[in-house]
Amino acid sequence: MSLIYKSIDHPVSRCFSLLWIDHFYIIVALAFFIGFVGILTYLMRAQKRRIKLIEARYSAEAQNGQLKIEHLQQNLSDKLNLQEELSRELKFRQGEMMTMAMSIIRKNEFLNELKSEVVKIKSRVNTPEIRDALSKLSLMITQDLSIDRDREKFQMNIHAQHSNFTHKLKEAFPSMTENEIRLASMLRLNLSSKEIASILNISPRSVEMNRYRLRKKLKVDPKVSINDFIRDF
Repeated sequence: MSLIYKSIDHPVSRCFSLLWIDHFYIIVALAFFIGFVGILTYLMRAQKRRIKLIEARYSAEAQNGQLKIEHLQQNLSDKLNLQEELSRELKFRQGEMMTMAMSIIRKNEFLNELKSEVVKIKSRVNTPEIRDALSKLSLMITQDLSIDRDREKFQMNIHAQHSNFTHKLKEAFPSMTENEIRLASMLRLNLSSKEIASILNISPRSVEMNRYRLRKKLKVDPKVSINDFIRDF
């Protein structure tokens, strides 16, 4: 036993024991270090994967957002193009209506002038047969002015072209008559009282009276033109 204790207490044995203990701590420290580095590497890689997933998600959302924006821009562009096309179509239709109106006005002016000339000639003629013929001609002109197929077609076209306008007008002012709606549609074309009188074969004074009544019914401000009010209605 004394030999054993002596061997343990021997300086060389003590030195080996100390070295073994130092190596043990070093190994443990290295193990902890390697484990820490491994965990840190794992966490960093996991973080990078999460970042890549987040970036991919945001990239996909950004792409979807860009596609939505492009889709909305395309829809807006299509709507603007359609609006421009409808505006051109409306201007073309209004041009057609104005052309038709001017044609009716010129024809009616010619017929009224012709009727006046017939009346003048009749007043200077004494022959009964000629006077009767001139009376028949005057009557035919009057009937043609009263029963005007072009006027009827014009009024039908006005009704077709301004159907939305007349519908809104009737909803806002249920007591409006057909004659008042017809007058409002003509004013919407920016026709003057004289032109409307010629188309309808009535006196300009009658048109002015009807305009006054229409203004009162629509409750148009005295400072506002009835044509502007109707055009912006």
